[in-house]
Amino acid sequence: MAFLIPADSTQLIRWVAPENGQHFHLPQLRTLLSCDIIEICQLPTPSLILVIDDEGKFAPRPRNERATRLVGFAPPSQIVTQMLALREAGVHLIWTGETLTDLTTEVDWIAGDALLCCSEEIR
Repeated sequence: MAFLIPADSTQLIRWVAPENGQHFHLPQLRTLLSCDIIEICQLPTPSLILVIDDEGKFAPRPRNERATRLVGFAPPSQIVTQMLALREAGVHLIWTGETLTDLTTEVDWIAGDALLCCSEEIR
């Protein structure tokens, strides 16, 4: 059960299978995602992962809205709340991201095509 989620939302999400019928290996992942380095993102559902181009934002690859929604990145308001709580607990933090001017704007996204699959399907 693996689905290739194109960054181009006009393209359909399509089912893909491992070449050997059981597990995706690095060469096939690189080909599917048109990349050199992959990153594995854990999803809220423990057995599912999202495989993405680790350098997608530098390529630059288009933003993948459908894959971004799956990951469920923390909104800035949640990040700020957690950072303030840590600061009050005596932990020194440095924010290296973009300036948070709007607490409703997301701070991260998926760039490029993505592969949604079970963690057991990657070797």
